[in-house]
Amino acid sequence: MKNTMVKSILSLATAVLATHGSAGSYPDLRTAVGTVLIAAPTAINGPTNQGIWYINPATKRFSLELPDLGANRVYEGWIVDDISGQKISTGLFRPNGSLDSDAAGRYAGPLALDFPPVPGSDFVTLGMNLADGGHHVVITVEPYPDFDPNPSGVAVLAARIPAGTMVGTELTLENVAQ
Repeated sequence: MKNTMVKSILSLATAVLATHGSAGSYPDLRTAVGTVLIAAPTAINGPTNQGIWYINPATKRFSLELPDLGANRVYEGWIVDDISGQKISTGLFRPNGSLDSDAAGRYAGPLALDFPPVPGSDFVTLGMNLADGGHHVVITVEPYPDFDPNPSGVAVLAARIPAGTMVGTELTLENVAQ
């Protein structure tokens, strides 16, 4: 079952993320592991399953273990709509888990100052239901600086967000690096 799910995620990531690069001189991306929290913790009201954060809810620490990419590459988080193919960036970030490039995600709601500075985004203003069974979280490797608004195609980690996922659910990201 797990192999089938990984192949399904890899197939989706490959199909949705337009590949225009190769994994040529990258570190061993197959060592990457981690989890993603489905939540919009800076919101007070409304559907708080409209965000993703790379944080362990128990320790309040960054939840990804990623190889260092050097100065010319970074990671980028994506929400992928399985139906439309739309890809929404959740920001560029370094493997140390510091605040990502769209720091605004962290400051989306009134409880912003109570949330640790880790990569992720609240989508409290978009009205996107991530728990409808039609979305994936994907982490890619991108050039830095990154002037292209699209994913590079070098996917590292991915997870399908199951229908009915409750707020505060921590999903394991599957390694899809090749």
